[in-house]
This record gives sequence, structure tokens and C-alpha cells, in this order.
Amino acid sequence: MTADPTVLVPQLLLAAGITPAEEEVSAMIAAFPGRQEMLDRLYAIPEARYEEPCLVFDATFPS
Repeated sequence: MTADPTVLVPQLLLAAGITPAEEEVSAMIAAFPGRQEMLDRLYAIPEARYEEPCLVFDATFPS
């Protein structure tokens, strides 16, 4: 099942408390399918499924 970006993007923005301009929302809606495909590809790699996609900064770690 594929979510409708014209519904999902505004809902995600609302949930995050973000109110961008209409032009920005339109750009996010247009870019959503490509971004979703990239995320799907990332999680399709079995070795990376439960790993962090990048280094995580820990400010509490002593240097």
C-alpha cells in the first residue's frame, strides 16, 4: 500500500508542528515518492536493516 503524498506530507508536517509556505509543501509533496523509494532501498539491504544509517553523536561520551 502506497500512501498518498498529498495527504501524508501535510499530516506529517502538522504532527511535527511545522508550518512551511505552500510552495515548500508543494515541493515536498512532489519530492516524496523519490524520497520514499530511496528509504525503501536503504531498508532493503539485509545487513543494514537494524543498523544506524550514519554515525550517532553522543555528547555524554568523554573524550
